[in-house]
Order: sequence, then C-alpha cells, then structure tokens
Amino acid sequence: MDLQDQAVIVTGAGGGIGRAAALLLGRLGARVLVNDYGGDSSGHAGDISRAEAVAAEIRAAGGQATANAEPVGSVQAAARIRDAALAAHGRIDALINNAGIMAIGEIDEVSDEAIERVVEINFLGAYRLLRAVWPVMKARGYGRIVNVASSSLLGFGDRAPYGASKAALIGLTADAAINGKPYGILVNSLLPAAITRLTDGQAGGAEAIDPAMWDMLRANFAADFVAPAAAYLVSQQLTITGEHIVAGANRVARLAHFETAGWRAPGHTIADIAANLAAIRDTGRGAFVSSGPEELAQFMPV
Repeated sequence: MDLQDQAVIVTGAGGGIGRAAALLLGRLGARVLVNDYGGDSSGHAGDISRAEAVAAEIRAAGGQATANAEPVGSVQAAARIRDAALAAHGRIDALINNAGIMAIGEIDEVSDEAIERVVEINFLGAYRLLRAVWPVMKARGYGRIVNVASSSLLGFGDRAPYGASKAALIGLTADAAINGKPYGILVNSLLPAAITRLTDGQAGGAEAIDPAMWDMLRANFAADFVAPAAAYLVSQQLTITGEHIVAGANRVARLAHFETAGWRAPGHTIADIAANLAAIRDTGRGAFVSSGPEELAQFMPV
C-alpha cells in the first residue's frame, strides 16, 4: 500500500485500536499526528505521556510522528488539532476519528453529565474535527476520513450513550461521503471488534469472565487485527466511500442497510398494518440501500 509521506491524524492513538493503527501507518511510511488526551475511558483528561510513548515507538522504528494531547470535543480543540498537524507535517491527507469514551448503565441510570460527555467526544468531537480538516482537503482535491463506529449501534444493552453516539457517526459518514466525492474526499466508517481499554472497563470487566476465556478473547480480538483495515481506508488505493467496514479477529466485512420490499395499500389503517406485519417485515424481498435517495426510490410506484 502506498502510504509513503501521507500525513495522517489519528485521535485516541495512545492505546488500543488507535495505537495499533498509528504504529502500522508509521511502518508504512505515513507521517502520523498521534493524538491522545492521556485520560481515562470516562472522559477525564490526563497528559501527553500516552501520545508521546506511541510517537516515540514510531520514531524508534524509523517512522515520523508527532505527539498531541489536545482533548477531542470542542470546536476550538478541533482547530488546534488541525493546526498542529499542519505545523508538523505541512498538510493533512487523512483523518482517523478514533477517540471515544464509554458510559455504562441502564437507560435511566446513566447521568445526564455522562451522556453529554460521551456525545461530545464520540460524535461531536469527530464531527468537529472532520469539519476542521474539510477545507484543507477540499482545497487539495484529496482526502481520506475514517469514522470509527461500533457494532454497539445495533444494541448490546447498558450502552445507550455509546451506541447512540456511534450510530450518529454512521449518518455523518453517509452524508459526508456524498459531499466529499466531487472533491476527492472519501469517507467511510470502521466498526472494530477488539479487546481494548473500553471493553476492559465495561460492567464486570475481566473479573466477570473466566480467565481462560479472557485470554482467548485477547488473543483473537487484538487491536492489531483491526489496523490493516484502518490503514487501507486511508490509503491512496481506496476507491469506496460512504461504506461501513467491520474488522477484527482476522475478519473483514461490510455492514450494509437493507430495506424489505414492504407492503402497499392505499388508505390503509392501523388494523391493516397489524394484519400485514409479516409482509412488512419479510426479508425475502427487498434491496440494499446506500443513500437517502436510494431509500426514497423504494417508495416510487412499482
């Protein structure tokens, strides 16, 4: 893959998936801005030591990297991360929006403060950083953006703030992909399956799982298995946009939206819907849809 001298921002790169992606990008010749606020998985900031440790690993292996500890979230922070990347590497070819935090609990148990912090970092932080680098990429007619989402958007229980914030990234990816294509900016989502600091911090954590099972999960769901997909999605060889790629445990797949053929009847009533629910839900007929216009086309008369 051709990543030589490509300038890439990776947020949340002090550990886990971000670190694995940053290290691989460095080995492939990319110049990496290693962003990590050095804090915990709940959104409380720390220092630059985590980011600097990863940047030092990249440099020790012969690569180019700069550490950055700006917390992802605000508009001002997004501008500072963008400016730091431009100051360090002269341009921005790619962005991996990987930074994220977790809040665990039932729907009515998680505090408003925790919910807002998750949305601020996981969704608004990514959105604002995408917006900050967009004019830079647009002016060059080239860019690659990866929004790291999660299968939690499908629901796991006790993760509503996290799942909702990651689902929002899917919508952001789809819309930005349409806007970006004329400018050579390709935008995709990455849904990783990996054992990281966030999974370690979930309710019960490692203590709730048999040690042998935990060892198996760590061996098979290492963050390193996600890094190749992340690297491909920021490469010059990339051709797809607006898609949602699943990666982990030596498997890569695509998550797609499917709409059933449904059921039609003029002037139908509530009772009609109840009576025809099986036809409405029947997945034997239908279509994959990749955009809003494609989905709306399903409503056109047959």
